[in-house]
Amino acid sequence: MAYSHKLHAGNLGLDCTYCHYTVDKSSFAAVPPTEVCMNCHVRVKDKSPKLQLIRESFATGEPVPWVKVHRLPDYVYFNHQAHVTAGVSCVSCHGRSTRWWR
Repeated sequence: MAYSHKLHAGNLGLDCTYCHYTVDKSSFAAVPPTEVCMNCHVRVKDKSPKLQLIRESFATGEPVPWVKVHRLPDYVYFNHQAHVTAGVSCVSCHGRSTRWWR
């Protein structure tokens, strides 16, 4: 399942923490469960073929097979919680540029 950060966080202006809501409680920015997607997509683009996997996941309870955006070496460790709770915004590291957003 492809996901467009450019569309959701860029064009639509969704805050990163809406989907990655564990980022201030966990060391990593977890992939959100399908229910988070369906908060909007039960009404928005609810018939779109691109969202078929989301609807199936929601109906069956099986996780979405997401496409991984970042691949880091095993030795790399970054604690998002420590930075976010200290007031470092997502934009500080990830920027406003859409070059990394799919």
